Amino acid sequence: MFKIKKNDSVESLLQKTYNFQVKQAIQIIRALSDDPKNLQKMVKSNKEKKWSKKIKKRNFLNKFYAISKNISRIELKKKIRATVTKKFKPYVIIHGVKFTYAD
Repeated sequence: MFKIKKNDSVESLLQKTYNFQVKQAIQIIRALSDDPKNLQKMVKSNKEKKWSKKIKKRNFLNKFYAISKNISRIELKKKIRATVTKKFKPYVIIHGVKFTYAD
């Protein structure tokens, strides 16, 4: 777990996650090299931790990226911060034409 700041974006959270994963992997490898029995200890101590809420499907995410025509300015800013990545962008459909967010 790590702290999430109010101004974090999807990209910054991904970077924090990748950095944290590397640190965790190093810690786990060291603990296992010290004593292989540490694996059972780690599993037992983390058994009650939950990874996330309900897992979402791609269909849900595709709908989440859609911007409704009556979205407020504040909600639009939140939607952009929560969805803009290098690979994926929020979008709006007007008269059957899809317009994708560009920086």
